[in-house]
Amino acid sequence: MARDAIQIQLEANEARINNMDQRITERLDRITATLETVGGRIETITNSIDGLTVQVVQMNAGVKQTAKSLDRLVEAIDRQTETINTQIQAINGHLQVSQQQSANISELSKLVATQAATVDFLIRRTSA
Repeated sequence: MARDAIQIQLEANEARINNMDQRITERLDRITATLETVGGRIETITNSIDGLTVQVVQMNAGVKQTAKSLDRLVEAIDRQTETINTQIQAINGHLQVSQQQSANISELSKLVATQAATVDFLIRRTSA
């Protein structure tokens, strides 16, 4: 009877661990998708800068107008950089949470193994 209760507890712990593992995997998938999105945005900004550089070289006659356009572009890049930095901080926070959850799962796994060993010891001891 005690063995059944222990087995039920072990199965419940395993289910919790599997649930946590699934949640961590889902979070890591979302973080990966976010990182890919950030990478795309950086590539878009880089492409925009490259295009603007070509236009500046070709537009000698409109230097003043080009300078104003570049000032506006720099402001937009600064805003994008701030946005990217904010997203990177958020991603780092998610990574830290995931790493902590992974550590928690590892500790729980060790605890379950220790409990199983203790249960086996107690069962052997009471059987003798």
